[in-house]
Amino acid sequence: MKGFYYGYEATRDPKWVRMLVEWTDAWIARAVMEPDGYPGWPKVGAAGTPVDRLDDLYADSLLGEAMALLPVMRMSREILLDSELKATFGGRAEAYIELSRKLFDKWDRRGAWRQADNVGIISVVLPFGIDQSTGGWTSGYLSRNAPGHGHSHPDNKANWVGSWLLSMYGATGENAYKEKAEGWFRLMKSRIHLEEDGTYRIWNYWEPAGPWDYVSPGVLKHWIGVHPNGGYYDSDVRAIVTAYEALLVFDRVDIDRLVATAVKTKRYWSALVPYSRVVQREFEEHEDPDSWPGLWETPWYLAVQAGRLPAR
Repeated sequence: MKGFYYGYEATRDPKWVRMLVEWTDAWIARAVMEPDGYPGWPKVGAAGTPVDRLDDLYADSLLGEAMALLPVMRMSREILLDSELKATFGGRAEAYIELSRKLFDKWDRRGAWRQADNVGIISVVLPFGIDQSTGGWTSGYLSRNAPGHGHSHPDNKANWVGSWLLSMYGATGENAYKEKAEGWFRLMKSRIHLEEDGTYRIWNYWEPAGPWDYVSPGVLKHWIGVHPNGGYYDSDVRAIVTAYEALLVFDRVDIDRLVATAVKTKRYWSALVPYSRVVQREFEEHEDPDSWPGLWETPWYLAVQAGRLPAR
């Protein structure tokens, strides 16, 4: 769906809008009604972590919903701003925004965001699911907010969630989404530390945010360190750039320091293409349109080149 969204931004051809609508409708049709009256797409393993045996639960994924809704909200905004698109797809765009509102409410009521120890907020994996034998919640539902219950998202997942919240703000103008996104990005910024040479130390993949991230005092549920999968950091930087372009938390000094870090460490995060000739050259030399990320990165780059996406 990201490819469809950026395909439209690159070409302004409504066929990409139509394809996104078809795929979104097919996804929505698979939803089931859950015990608290909200739609969801539960599966075993949706937590994406073995911590506390969370992957054993038959449950929803906040991350999955956020990743799907992000391009849908961006496209919905485009539809409602264009009179011709609105005439054809306006009803679908309004329905998608209403669904996204409902899913935000679902996660907010379930307690999926928590106040961090030091600054800001973070999204968490909740310690309950659906009991497939009864159709009700598992026993963890009633104790979901008890000390030690739940698990903070790693940065890359929390960044996807924060980006969805910003897309909700863009589509609706409602400050509740912006404020919650700001809470996360303040925590994200606090985790990035400046080196003496003006670059950033590569930040930890995961850090504890509160007492729920400890098995017992001083005993963490998860390791702390730099993840070997560089793609996770590409997601982080893309979210940071998204926040910067929304005038939220990060400023141009942060972007310039990320560029310096990318060049020094040879990570060349693609979201920095609009802000660095070096990163742009690396992107052009190595981008493969036929690859899985190329399905959306290539039209994204073409849209940037056409001046149709923000780049300050």
